[in-house]
Amino acid sequence: MRDYQFVGHALLQTSAITALTSTRIYHGARLSSSALSAMPVINYYQLPGGTRRNGLESRTFTINCRDTDPAVARQLGDLVSDLFGGTSGTGVFGNSTSFTVARASVVRDNGTIPEWNEETFLVPVDVLVVYSMDTVS
Repeated sequence: MRDYQFVGHALLQTSAITALTSTRIYHGARLSSSALSAMPVINYYQLPGGTRRNGLESRTFTINCRDTDPAVARQLGDLVSDLFGGTSGTGVFGNSTSFTVARASVVRDNGTIPEWNEETFLVPVDVLVVYSMDTVS
């Protein structure tokens, strides 16, 4: 499993998130305007950078939570923060299928942003995933 697959898998295995999004969780660019009727939605992708050191790799992903209702977009952002940051904000550790996470944590919660060209609200949450380089298959 690759790091981006782990992020998607973790999101899709969280019932509180899929209760809102169903399977509308996508890796890569956000959907086109014609698909905005299917909300709420999450898209995520890797941000530039990352490091390899002492057998560990770290990557930062932005997880973009959208809905036409700012409260629902915010709720999704909070659920993502809890998933990757833990309910106490100290991060999470452990396994997910064949992917062993040394640590996942929230780098920053970027707030609720009204998207000027759409009638949607965006809550981007950046998460850091640290894992052993031999984890990736």
